[in-house]
Amino acid sequence: MYNVSWYDCVKWCNARSSKEGLTPVYYTDAGFTTVYKTGEIDDAYVAWPTNGYRLPTEAEWETLVGNAYPWGTSSAVAMRITT
Repeated sequence: MYNVSWYDCVKWCNARSSKEGLTPVYYTDAGFTTVYKTGEIDDAYVAWPTNGYRLPTEAEWETLVGNAYPWGTSSAVAMRITT
């Protein structure tokens, strides 16, 4: 893919999370009441303990190098972190 911004990726993560009945990860406010769906917000808030899709952090990205894809063995870019 070309010309896909970080903003587009996090909005896609939220949309996929909502579609699958999961809790979105990215919000526009510190109270986590408004899901990030539109625009380009530089200070998006991340609800870390949620079960939705999100992009890997820099540290997670570095630990996944060496697999078939840098993010793991699947061609899917978004991660759903489960505990």
